[in-house]
Order: sequence, then structure tokens, then C-alpha cells
Amino acid sequence: MAKTSYGIVIRQAFHYLLTNYKEVFTIGQALHSWYVHIPGYACRDAVKTLTENKIECEVIDLRVLNPLDTFIIAESVKKTGRLCVVDGGWKICGLAGEVISSVVERLNPNELKTSPVRITLPDTPAPTSQPLEKMYYPDTEEIITSLRTIITG
Repeated sequence: MAKTSYGIVIRQAFHYLLTNYKEVFTIGQALHSWYVHIPGYACRDAVKTLTENKIECEVIDLRVLNPLDTFIIAESVKKTGRLCVVDGGWKICGLAGEVISSVVERLNPNELKTSPVRITLPDTPAPTSQPLEKMYYPDTEEIITSLRTIITG
């Protein structure tokens, strides 16, 4: 099986005030993705699983939100042609949508192999019980399924 590359962009909520630093921790050429706090751990686990299946991902931990610098994300998407944003916020009026729109504004439409995807919280209030939380927050399997869908088109 040929080795295929993809990318992922990340935001960790608790670090963005501390440093103006973007960490690229896995290099790949086919998909780009991004994540936040609890989904961040699931995102890293998803990348590990995909890497074991010979699918490389470029994951960017975007730690500063204001000013939002999407240059490094856009450069990665130019290499991969794909973008998946995993955010611990809601889809409506969320940061995931802002990242996608900012990146798409920088790119030629021909540079995208597929439409960008955002994995976010459902548009419902946060649950107050542990069983409901398991269904509420994006997990590793949800991320892997979304990334495989992007890869296969």
C-alpha cells in the first residue's frame, strides 16, 4: 500500500494566551486539520491511527487566536489540497468557520481537492452528565471517519 499524506490544524484553548507560537507536530502532504482542548487529544489519537495505516497528516496547533494568522494553515493546504478544522466550539459563529473562510480567501479555488470540513460541537447546550458528554464532544472515531471521507472524496 502506498504511503499517503494528509493534514490537520489544531487550537489548544489553554495555551493561546501564553505564546505566539504555532506548532507543526506531524508532517504530511495530503490533509490539513486543526483542533481545540478535549478534541485535541482525540485529534492526536486519530493522527496516530491514520499514520499506522500509512496516511500521514500535517497537524498545526494554532495557539494564538487574535490576531488570527492563517498563513501557515494556507501554506499547508496548498501542499495537501484538503482542510479539516476540529474545534471545541459550536459550528454556528465558531472559530472553525473563521479559519476555513480565512484560508479559502487566500487560495485559488483550484488548489482545493475537496471542500473544507469542520468538526465542531453540536448546536445544543453543553450537557451536564458524563454519559451525554461522550456523545457531545468529538471523539477519535468521529475525527477518523471525517478525515477518511475527505481523503476518499
